Amino acid sequence: MKKEVTIYMDGDDQQIQMEDLRALSPGFIKGFGVFETLLLEKGKIHFLSEHYRRFSYGCDRYILPKPPGLGELKKIMVRLVKTSGLENARVRLSAWRKGYRVHFAVVMIPREAFSDKAYREGFSACIYPKFLDRSPELAKIKSLDYAFFLDAYEYALHNDCHEAVLLSSSGAIVEGSRSNIFLVKKNKLLTPALSTGCLAGVTRQAVLLAAKKAGVRTVAVELSVADLHHCEEAFLTNALVGIMPLTYLGDHKIGSGRPGPLTARVSQAYKKLTQAQSDFLV
Repeated sequence: MKKEVTIYMDGDDQQIQMEDLRALSPGFIKGFGVFETLLLEKGKIHFLSEHYRRFSYGCDRYILPKPPGLGELKKIMVRLVKTSGLENARVRLSAWRKGYRVHFAVVMIPREAFSDKAYREGFSACIYPKFLDRSPELAKIKSLDYAFFLDAYEYALHNDCHEAVLLSSSGAIVEGSRSNIFLVKKNKLLTPALSTGCLAGVTRQAVLLAAKKAGVRTVAVELSVADLHHCEEAFLTNALVGIMPLTYLGDHKIGSGRPGPLTARVSQAYKKLTQAQSDFLV
Protein backbone atom coordinates (compact mmCIF):
# COMPACT_ATOMS: atom_id res chain seq x y z
CA MET A 1 0.00 0.00 0.00
CA LYS A 2 1.30 3.43 -0.91
CA LYS A 3 2.08 5.67 2.05
CA GLU A 4 0.23 9.00 2.19
CA VAL A 5 1.43 12.01 4.13
CA THR A 6 -0.30 15.25 5.02
CA ILE A 7 1.37 18.48 3.99
CA TYR A 8 0.32 22.11 4.13
CA MET A 9 0.40 23.88 0.79
CA ASP A 10 -1.08 27.14 -0.43
CA GLY A 11 -3.51 27.52 2.45
CA ASP A 12 -4.78 23.93 2.77
CA ASP A 13 -3.81 20.60 4.28
CA GLN A 14 -3.34 18.10 1.48
CA GLN A 15 -2.73 14.35 1.22
CA ILE A 16 0.05 13.28 -1.13
CA GLN A 17 1.98 10.07 -1.73
CA MET A 18 5.31 9.77 0.07
CA GLU A 19 6.99 9.02 -3.26
CA ASP A 20 5.76 12.36 -4.61
CA LEU A 21 7.55 14.39 -1.92
CA ARG A 22 10.70 14.58 -4.02
CA ALA A 23 8.93 17.02 -6.34
CA LEU A 24 8.71 19.37 -3.35
CA SER A 25 12.40 19.05 -2.45
CA PRO A 26 15.22 21.59 -2.96
CA GLY A 27 16.81 21.00 -6.34
CA PHE A 28 13.63 19.40 -7.68
CA ILE A 29 11.04 22.15 -7.23
CA LYS A 30 10.53 23.81 -10.58
CA GLY A 31 10.61 27.42 -9.50
CA PHE A 32 12.57 30.26 -7.92
CA GLY A 33 12.52 30.39 -4.15
CA VAL A 34 13.86 29.59 -0.69
CA PHE A 35 13.58 26.87 1.93
CA GLU A 36 14.44 25.98 5.52
CA THR A 37 15.03 22.60 7.18
CA LEU A 38 14.16 22.21 10.85
CA LEU A 39 14.36 19.35 13.32
CA LEU A 40 11.32 18.01 15.16
CA GLU A 41 12.68 15.88 18.00
CA LYS A 42 10.54 14.26 20.68
CA GLY A 43 7.73 16.66 19.87
CA LYS A 44 9.88 19.79 20.07
CA ILE A 45 10.93 21.97 17.17
CA HIS A 46 14.43 23.45 17.52
CA PHE A 47 15.30 27.09 16.81
CA LEU A 48 11.97 27.87 15.14
CA SER A 49 12.28 31.64 15.55
CA GLU A 50 15.79 31.69 14.07
CA HIS A 51 14.82 29.57 11.06
CA TYR A 52 11.69 31.64 10.53
CA ARG A 53 13.72 34.86 10.59
CA ARG A 54 16.06 33.61 7.85
CA PHE A 55 13.17 32.20 5.83
CA SER A 56 11.33 35.53 5.97
CA TYR A 57 14.50 37.35 4.96
CA GLY A 58 14.89 35.02 1.98
CA CYS A 59 11.29 35.62 0.90
CA ASP A 60 11.86 39.35 1.06
CA ARG A 61 15.10 39.19 -0.96
CA TYR A 62 13.46 36.96 -3.59
CA ILE A 63 10.45 39.29 -3.75
CA LEU A 64 8.09 36.57 -2.54
CA PRO A 65 5.02 37.26 -0.38
CA LYS A 66 5.57 37.23 3.35
CA PRO A 67 5.04 33.74 4.83
CA PRO A 68 2.38 33.16 7.49
CA GLY A 69 3.26 34.81 10.79
CA LEU A 70 5.28 32.83 13.31
CA GLY A 71 2.22 32.12 15.45
CA GLU A 72 0.20 30.90 12.45
CA LEU A 73 3.12 28.79 11.25
CA LYS A 74 3.34 27.11 14.63
CA LYS A 75 -0.39 26.30 14.46
CA ILE A 76 0.12 24.71 11.03
CA MET A 77 2.96 22.61 12.40
CA VAL A 78 0.95 21.52 15.44
CA ARG A 79 -1.89 20.43 13.15
CA LEU A 80 0.48 18.45 10.91
CA VAL A 81 2.05 16.75 13.92
CA LYS A 82 -1.37 15.70 15.19
CA THR A 83 -2.45 14.46 11.77
CA SER A 84 0.75 12.52 11.12
CA GLY A 85 1.38 11.29 14.66
CA LEU A 86 5.05 12.15 14.19
CA GLU A 87 7.24 13.22 17.08
CA ASN A 88 10.53 12.96 15.19
CA ALA A 89 10.67 14.45 11.72
CA ARG A 90 12.50 16.57 9.22
CA VAL A 91 10.41 19.70 8.72
CA ARG A 92 10.81 21.76 5.58
CA LEU A 93 9.42 25.19 4.79
CA SER A 94 9.44 26.21 1.12
CA ALA A 95 8.29 29.28 -0.79
CA TRP A 96 8.70 29.66 -4.53
CA ARG A 97 7.42 31.32 -7.68
CA LYS A 98 6.61 29.32 -10.79
CA GLY A 99 5.42 31.46 -13.64
CA TYR A 100 2.87 33.88 -12.20
CA ARG A 101 1.96 31.66 -9.24
CA VAL A 102 3.53 31.72 -5.79
CA HIS A 103 3.52 28.67 -3.52
CA PHE A 104 4.18 28.03 0.16
CA ALA A 105 4.50 24.58 1.70
CA VAL A 106 5.22 22.92 5.05
CA VAL A 107 6.30 19.30 4.82
CA MET A 108 7.02 16.85 7.65
CA ILE A 109 9.01 13.75 6.72
CA PRO A 110 9.53 10.84 9.13
CA ARG A 111 13.11 10.80 10.39
CA GLU A 112 15.26 8.28 12.19
CA ALA A 113 17.96 9.82 14.37
CA PHE A 114 21.57 9.06 13.60
CA SER A 115 22.87 6.18 15.70
CA ASP A 116 25.06 6.59 18.77
CA LYS A 117 27.68 4.66 16.81
CA ALA A 118 27.74 7.39 14.13
CA TYR A 119 28.48 10.03 16.77
CA ARG A 120 31.10 7.80 18.43
CA GLU A 121 32.92 7.08 15.16
CA GLY A 122 32.24 10.31 13.27
CA PHE A 123 31.77 11.06 9.59
CA SER A 124 34.21 10.93 6.71
CA ALA A 125 34.46 13.59 4.01
CA CYS A 126 36.12 14.15 0.65
CA ILE A 127 37.00 17.29 -1.31
CA TYR A 128 34.53 18.12 -4.07
CA PRO A 129 36.44 19.03 -7.26
CA LYS A 130 34.11 21.84 -8.35
CA PHE A 131 34.34 25.28 -6.75
CA LEU A 132 31.70 27.20 -4.82
CA ASP A 133 32.04 30.96 -5.22
CA ARG A 134 29.05 32.58 -3.53
CA SER A 135 28.63 36.12 -2.28
CA PRO A 136 28.21 36.55 1.49
CA GLU A 137 24.86 38.22 0.80
CA LEU A 138 23.49 35.16 -1.03
CA ALA A 139 24.88 32.93 1.73
CA LYS A 140 22.31 34.43 4.10
CA ILE A 141 19.60 32.57 2.14
CA LYS A 142 18.87 28.87 1.54
CA SER A 143 17.95 28.84 -2.13
CA LEU A 144 15.94 26.14 -3.89
CA ASP A 145 18.57 26.34 -6.63
CA TYR A 146 20.23 23.37 -4.99
CA ALA A 147 21.54 21.16 -7.80
CA PHE A 148 25.20 21.97 -7.07
CA PHE A 149 24.86 20.77 -3.49
CA LEU A 150 22.96 17.63 -4.47
CA ASP A 151 25.70 16.79 -6.97
CA ALA A 152 28.38 17.35 -4.33
CA TYR A 153 26.59 15.08 -1.88
CA GLU A 154 26.22 12.37 -4.53
CA TYR A 155 29.95 12.71 -5.22
CA ALA A 156 30.64 12.08 -1.53
CA LEU A 157 28.45 8.98 -1.46
CA HIS A 158 30.08 7.68 -4.65
CA ASN A 159 33.44 7.99 -2.88
CA ASP A 160 32.17 6.14 0.22
CA CYS A 161 32.06 9.33 2.31
CA HIS A 162 29.31 10.96 4.32
CA GLU A 163 29.96 14.54 3.21
CA ALA A 164 31.75 16.63 0.58
CA VAL A 165 33.88 19.62 1.55
CA LEU A 166 33.32 22.58 -0.78
CA LEU A 167 36.14 24.98 -1.64
CA SER A 168 36.16 28.41 -3.23
CA SER A 169 38.25 28.99 -6.35
CA SER A 170 40.89 30.56 -4.08
CA GLY A 171 41.19 27.28 -2.18
CA ALA A 172 39.41 28.39 0.97
CA ILE A 173 37.09 25.95 2.75
CA VAL A 174 33.52 27.21 2.41
CA GLU A 175 31.26 24.50 3.90
CA GLY A 176 29.99 20.98 3.39
CA SER A 177 27.38 20.03 0.78
CA ARG A 178 24.80 20.06 3.58
CA SER A 179 26.67 21.33 6.62
CA ASN A 180 28.92 23.97 8.13
CA ILE A 181 32.43 22.98 9.19
CA PHE A 182 34.36 23.58 12.43
CA LEU A 183 38.01 22.79 13.25
CA VAL A 184 39.86 22.67 16.56
CA LYS A 185 43.43 23.94 16.72
CA LYS A 186 45.30 24.76 19.94
CA ASN A 187 42.06 24.66 21.96
CA LYS A 188 40.42 27.24 19.68
CA LEU A 189 37.28 26.55 17.66
CA LEU A 190 37.68 27.75 14.07
CA THR A 191 35.06 28.01 11.34
CA PRO A 192 35.04 29.59 7.87
CA ALA A 193 34.20 33.29 8.03
CA LEU A 194 30.98 34.44 6.39
CA SER A 195 33.13 36.44 3.97
CA THR A 196 34.11 33.12 2.31
CA GLY A 197 30.50 32.69 1.21
CA CYS A 198 29.68 29.94 3.70
CA LEU A 199 26.04 29.56 4.65
CA ALA A 200 25.04 31.65 7.64
CA GLY A 201 23.69 28.47 9.24
CA VAL A 202 21.27 28.64 12.14
CA THR A 203 23.04 25.69 13.75
CA ARG A 204 26.42 27.27 13.01
CA GLN A 205 25.40 30.38 14.93
CA ALA A 206 23.94 28.29 17.77
CA VAL A 207 27.19 26.32 18.06
CA LEU A 208 29.24 29.52 18.21
CA LEU A 209 26.99 30.78 21.01
CA ALA A 210 27.09 27.44 22.86
CA ALA A 211 30.88 27.31 22.60
CA LYS A 212 31.23 30.78 24.07
CA LYS A 213 28.91 29.82 26.93
CA ALA A 214 31.19 26.82 27.54
CA GLY A 215 34.26 29.07 27.70
CA VAL A 216 35.66 27.99 24.34
CA ARG A 217 37.36 30.64 22.24
CA THR A 218 35.84 30.86 18.74
CA VAL A 219 37.32 32.41 15.61
CA ALA A 220 35.71 32.86 12.18
CA VAL A 221 38.56 32.88 9.70
CA GLU A 222 39.64 31.73 6.23
CA LEU A 223 40.66 28.05 6.37
CA SER A 224 42.45 25.78 3.91
CA VAL A 225 42.52 22.05 3.27
CA ALA A 226 45.91 22.04 5.01
CA ASP A 227 44.21 23.40 8.14
CA LEU A 228 41.76 20.51 7.99
CA HIS A 229 44.58 17.99 7.53
CA HIS A 230 46.52 19.33 10.50
CA CYS A 231 43.78 20.21 12.97
CA GLU A 232 43.27 18.28 16.22
CA GLU A 233 39.51 17.83 15.83
CA ALA A 234 36.75 18.71 13.40
CA PHE A 235 33.00 18.49 13.23
CA LEU A 236 30.05 19.25 10.96
CA THR A 237 26.83 21.03 11.89
CA ASN A 238 23.31 21.30 10.53
CA ALA A 239 19.78 21.25 11.87
CA LEU A 240 19.39 17.47 11.58
CA VAL A 241 22.74 16.14 12.85
CA GLY A 242 23.38 18.90 15.38
CA ILE A 243 27.11 18.39 15.90
CA MET A 244 28.62 15.42 14.05
CA PRO A 245 32.34 14.65 14.54
CA LEU A 246 34.38 14.65 11.34
CA THR A 247 37.12 12.05 11.83
CA TYR A 248 38.41 11.30 8.32
CA LEU A 249 39.19 13.31 5.20
CA GLY A 250 39.41 10.55 2.60
CA ASP A 251 41.85 8.03 4.08
CA HIS A 252 43.51 10.68 6.25
CA LYS A 253 42.72 10.67 9.96
CA ILE A 254 41.68 14.01 11.41
CA GLY A 255 43.48 14.22 14.74
CA SER A 256 43.28 10.82 16.39
CA GLY A 257 40.57 9.65 13.99
CA ARG A 258 38.08 9.73 16.86
CA PRO A 259 35.81 12.48 18.25
CA GLY A 260 37.85 14.78 20.48
CA PRO A 261 37.32 16.29 23.94
CA LEU A 262 36.54 19.82 22.77
CA THR A 263 33.95 18.48 20.33
CA ALA A 264 32.31 16.64 23.25
CA ARG A 265 32.41 19.78 25.40
CA VAL A 266 30.79 21.95 22.73
CA SER A 267 28.23 19.21 21.98
CA GLN A 268 27.05 19.20 25.57
CA ALA A 269 26.73 22.99 25.59
CA TYR A 270 24.83 22.85 22.29
CA LYS A 271 22.37 20.27 23.66
CA LYS A 272 21.63 22.56 26.60
CA LEU A 273 21.04 25.47 24.25
CA THR A 274 18.64 23.46 22.06
CA GLN A 275 16.56 22.59 25.11
CA ALA A 276 16.35 26.26 26.02
CA GLN A 277 15.37 27.32 22.50
CA SER A 278 12.80 24.70 21.53
CA ASP A 279 9.04 24.97 21.04
CA PHE A 280 6.73 22.14 22.08
CA LEU A 281 4.38 21.02 19.30
CA VAL A 282 2.88 18.02 21.14
